[in-house]
Amino acid sequence: MGFRLKAGESPSKGIRRVVKAQIEKAIEAVAKPSPSTFDEQIHRARRCFKRIRATLKVARPGLSKQAYRRENERFRDIGRILSPMRDVAALNEAFHALIDRFGDQGQPHEFETVLHALDSQERTIDEVLSNNEKQLHKLGRELEEARAGLDAWITSQLDWNSVEAGFRQVFKSARNAFKTAQECPADPQLHEWRKRVKDLGFALELLDLRNNRIAPAVREQAEALGKTLGHDRDLAMLRSLLVDSPDPKVQVACTVIVPLVAARRSALQREAFAIGESIAQHRARELVAGNIPTAHRA
Repeated sequence: MGFRLKAGESPSKGIRRVVKAQIEKAIEAVAKPSPSTFDEQIHRARRCFKRIRATLKVARPGLSKQAYRRENERFRDIGRILSPMRDVAALNEAFHALIDRFGDQGQPHEFETVLHALDSQERTIDEVLSNNEKQLHKLGRELEEARAGLDAWITSQLDWNSVEAGFRQVFKSARNAFKTAQECPADPQLHEWRKRVKDLGFALELLDLRNNRIAPAVREQAEALGKTLGHDRDLAMLRSLLVDSPDPKVQVACTVIVPLVAARRSALQREAFAIGESIAQHRARELVAGNIPTAHRA
């Protein structure tokens, strides 16, 4: 069935099932890291944590404040442990995508300088695995503890009214983050918008409102928007890495690379705000009012 609620199951049963499944996928991803697939495994685990946190937001009105705060912080902190392991690969991917789009601008030396700088930031996969093996093992134990404790905080108080209220808040948060980013399109605001958009996309995936005439299109837009803002975020991190480098050669290369980063980010942000405007025209009630129980009735 995957990451979505089944027809006919109670919200508490469904939320417990999907959270448990995501925890188990994350445990599998971090348990036996392979040098050839390490980046993908870390990416998969982090995606599981983002799905879990989005699920928590949907379920929030039916959870105790203590339980929501504890579990949200738990999976947030676990995700942060993995972030540096994935960021190095993301920066390399972002720079190679920049090369594919703009070429070397007739100045291959500057591009080689940046590639060398990125290579110096990236430890070999074997080193990453060696340095983080114990940390990943500890993380696996924490995930097993989280799985064992699911029944203690997902209770029958979690009903469809709670789920609908939670989704409305997720949608509202995404719209508010969009408006804030419109008013001040700086990196922190764009990053916050991306996180809220990811929550919305995962929430729509979870609820699977395929019978709603609007929801499938909004879900596709949210997924596209999340990817666009993700590419922008990677380029923002790449720019910071280069600009802050103490290497004089990198600083010279910045005169060529930074304008390209700015040009690409400008295009990505125009695309993102156009999609965001389309999503913001809708209201949560169009997607869920009286529709969630219908969608999941046996």
